[in-house]
Amino acid sequence: MKTLMLILITAFIPIVSIRAQEPNIPTTTVTKTDTFVPDTEKLSNLYNNGIGIRYSNISGYGLSYLRRFLDDYTVCINGAITYNEYEKWTDMSKTNVEEDTKNILYNFGIEFQRDLFVTTGTKIYGLIGMYYTDDDNKGQDNSGTVNKTFSIGVGFGFQWYMGKHVAGYFHFGYKFDNIDSEENNQPSLQRQTVVGFGLGMAILF
Repeated sequence: MKTLMLILITAFIPIVSIRAQEPNIPTTTVTKTDTFVPDTEKLSNLYNNGIGIRYSNISGYGLSYLRRFLDDYTVCINGAITYNEYEKWTDMSKTNVEEDTKNILYNFGIEFQRDLFVTTGTKIYGLIGMYYTDDDNKGQDNSGTVNKTFSIGVGFGFQWYMGKHVAGYFHFGYKFDNIDSEENNQPSLQRQTVVGFGLGMAILF
């Protein structure tokens, strides 16, 4: 699921970038006495909401909702739930089960962003994010694997506007993982710090 999400986002962003029209930015006559361009011309200030898709090992993957508040801050909520069940019988009577597995994956995350540098069509922001994922893959005898991961990290992101209502973004940083696992009824615990990254796109409104 994570690999598929990453492939879809990576393939879709260049297509949208090529086909997107130039941003319809309000124009203002700038004279020699003007010392700045009004903030209203910056696309990052025009919209308070966004929906999209993303992959991030800092703040989760799946569908996302963005909400801008207090001018320079944005909160992003992400999540995905997948379910896969497989059954196999020994004969056509379907009375004796040979294999019965169920895989349920929950992934929920949240990210807080703070704008650091904003231009007309781009912005750089700092972020802190976290996510929790529960991957339960077990068979009829309760054997299999369970992975429960909690991650928290910090980093920087870059967002660019491919059209008036379309934005793409990527980020990188450093994160801490706490992975509580169980394989065939044998528990284990892993803690690690690794490089974090993410990318995605959103429709703004």
